[in-house]
Amino acid sequence: MFELGCSTLSFARMSLQEALEETKSQGFNVIDLGALRPFKVGENPFKALHFDPLVASKNEKVNLKKALKGLKLKVASLNVGAGYLNIPWERSIQIKYTKCAMEFAAEIGAYAVTIQSGKLLRGTDWDKNVEYVIPAFRELAEFGETLGVELTIEGPHIEMLTSSISETLKFIKITDHPNFGTTYDPSHVAYFEKDAVESVYELKDVIKHIHLRDGMRDNPVLPPGEGDINWKEFFKALKDIGYNRPVILELCQGEDMEYENSCALFKKQVKESSTFLKKILKELS
Repeated sequence: MFELGCSTLSFARMSLQEALEETKSQGFNVIDLGALRPFKVGENPFKALHFDPLVASKNEKVNLKKALKGLKLKVASLNVGAGYLNIPWERSIQIKYTKCAMEFAAEIGAYAVTIQSGKLLRGTDWDKNVEYVIPAFRELAEFGETLGVELTIEGPHIEMLTSSISETLKFIKITDHPNFGTTYDPSHVAYFEKDAVESVYELKDVIKHIHLRDGMRDNPVLPPGEGDINWKEFFKALKDIGYNRPVILELCQGEDMEYENSCALFKKQVKESSTFLKKILKELS
């Protein structure tokens, strides 16, 4: 029905080679590549810097291409971040970083680069924040279009300018560029006790990429099958709207556990999640 892939964010603390090998050993053939410099979602620190497009040398790029080819892995999207576009002192580096990621995405045949809409700055005006970032998004969407690489934001996403369905749709409408849309992760919808299936239909015209993670009220980081999402109906909804790209399992390996225990846990969670999702996809095929 859909090709199930895995993001290297699921193995964020492993080296790039270890993450790629673990992903392949678990039966995945398509990945999202983590290119996230350290940042915070709320108060929680996170990074998944398996590839830094801004500083990667020619040899590092060649070696990554060789590793992907050797493992027969395709890259669907690069998950990219070096700052927030609505924070003035981070704006220029994020634009440059994203453009470098788009250039590499074009080299390896990835169809999208995913970034954040902007950090939710409580006490500030949403419309003014959006007005400030939109020119940068149009510039990046235009740049990506020349390369054949789409620009997506994660929306809805907690603690971002696109923290709700309505904000996501409004943000994309204001940006008004054909090479721009959303990477939809239903866990953030479940966090707000919204219907992840119904939201697929609401976002049907702007969904360009899919991340898979489960969620429930106040917890958007659960493995599929452990939260409130009805996955069979979710995949049916994706089929209904004509989505035909990979769906990418994205568990986020954080820094809150001892390294070996963390790696063991996330290997287990990815394996169990894959088994769970493949069973549902098989039933629907």
